[in-house]
Amino acid sequence: MFTKKTLRINYQNQTYDDNQNISHSDCEAACWSDCNCNGFAEYFDDGTGCSFYHWNSFKDIIVDDSVYGQEFYILENKGNITLLHHGRSIANFI
Repeated sequence: MFTKKTLRINYQNQTYDDNQNISHSDCEAACWSDCNCNGFAEYFDDGTGCSFYHWNSFKDIIVDDSVYGQEFYILENKGNITLLHHGRSIANFI
């Protein structure tokens, strides 16, 4: 699930799509279909275009609403997947 957060991030791990004909839902769908995408934001102030964020570990971001950062949508674990320390995950089957 994508959750809106204010974060400071490592901009070395960012890619762009500056197409002004795409919107939030297009960015979300593109990020969701890319296994390396961890989050996205609109590229332009009018809500068009996309910035995509990719990182190998959470050391690349600071999740803290009290520091100045950028608002964007981060992919968060809200289901039955347990994240492990080295970026790996396993599913819990019922």
